Amino acid sequence: MPVRRLTPRRVVITGVENAGKSTLARHLSDALGWPLVPEAARTDDAVTEGRTTPDDLQRLLEGVRSALNVQKDTLFDTGPIVLDLWARTVWNHALEGVEAAQNHVDLFLLCDTLPDWEPDPLRSLPRWEDRLALEARYVEALDRSGRPWARLPVAPVADRVEWACQAIAQHA
Repeated sequence: MPVRRLTPRRVVITGVENAGKSTLARHLSDALGWPLVPEAARTDDAVTEGRTTPDDLQRLLEGVRSALNVQKDTLFDTGPIVLDLWARTVWNHALEGVEAAQNHVDLFLLCDTLPDWEPDPLRSLPRWEDRLALEARYVEALDRSGRPWARLPVAPVADRVEWACQAIAQHA
């Protein structure tokens, strides 16, 4: 007899800029038939206008925390770790409530950064070596979080989607 899951699954795609997170999120959302919560920073005025402060990131984190209170399986394009590492890296400022937000995540999927740079107005690390160094901080943050996570290496999108689906099935 199949077992019915009683709580919704909340899966967060995370990783440094230029890792293919948004592309994977769209394809994975389609494959799973789950709603996708897009990356809030992409449409936030303070971010898009280049005047981001730690207070803006704290506000975005509060939005993520609120969105994590879902009643159905949901996929998130980025989440609390991205915002916290952004604040720590740029301003040496820790955001409040990151751990509480992480505790509502059932699985993090870490996308390894892509070696080929794709320019984007919101990106600031064109050197692959810099992105790899930051990626190591993501691994440390995920390990510290105590939450389940899986790493998705650089590969074609279809392979990443398949591996992500397998990781989600294993953590169901």
